[in-house]
Amino acid sequence: MTQEFGKEKLLQRVHADQCQIASIAKWMYEKYGDEPLDIIRENNFKDRVKTFTAVAKQMGIPIGEGGLEDWLKMQKMLGEAGLLVMEQFSEPDRAVNRTTWCPLAQACKDIFPDYCRKIAIGTERAMAYVVNPDLEVHVDCYIPEGATHCDVVCQWKPGKKPRAKAATKR
Repeated sequence: MTQEFGKEKLLQRVHADQCQIASIAKWMYEKYGDEPLDIIRENNFKDRVKTFTAVAKQMGIPIGEGGLEDWLKMQKMLGEAGLLVMEQFSEPDRAVNRTTWCPLAQACKDIFPDYCRKIAIGTERAMAYVVNPDLEVHVDCYIPEGATHCDVVCQWKPGKKPRAKAATKR
């Protein structure tokens, strides 16, 4: 089996799993409304905080004291692990992780375009929280909703800025 064949099989399996998740979310939303999706998003946030704390420690990112560059670093590593195609932009007060291809987005596009807005955002918020609780995340556009890319934007909460690191005494 070639490496390309193996990657194609993996992508097919990931797509099938994501389609199943999107279908279940759609059914729950149609039957019960926003409440179960809110619960899933919040539980997703709590679970991901635990996971991302361990990941950040392994990456040498200061838990709760990092900045926008640390957030971008985590996004890149985890995005690559999730088979996403991304590019990143950074400004002094905000950073953008642009995804141009994602297995979840491809699966949700035809099944439940609101999935990322209603559920997956919990993952993005958890990552920012682990890096620094003074960071906040929003998404400007979503592939499943018809955009060509997803722009996840991380910025400092109003009135919050990175703390200056104390000078080291010699």
